[in-house]
Amino acid sequence: MKRRTILAGALTVATLGWLTPAQAQDKVTLRLDWVFGSEHSGVWVAQEKGFFKDENLDVRILPGEGSSVTVKLVGTNDVDFGYATA
Repeated sequence: MKRRTILAGALTVATLGWLTPAQAQDKVTLRLDWVFGSEHSGVWVAQEKGFFKDENLDVRILPGEGSSVTVKLVGTNDVDFGYATA
């Protein structure tokens, strides 16, 4: 009986070790290169289908004012990610 109790306790502890607490979503900003357009459809599809949420990302998508501005904002850490074209 004592052996079963010890085994049950060990299994419980091992199982609890596999469980991970719920993690808060990481909030990130994505600055586009220009106003919202068809070239950004992949970003919007990912947002609408919950792909970012599936990866624990809370993505805020911002319109841009040109690629050069977007690159500068990423470089100065004013936004986390940028979508830029040549």
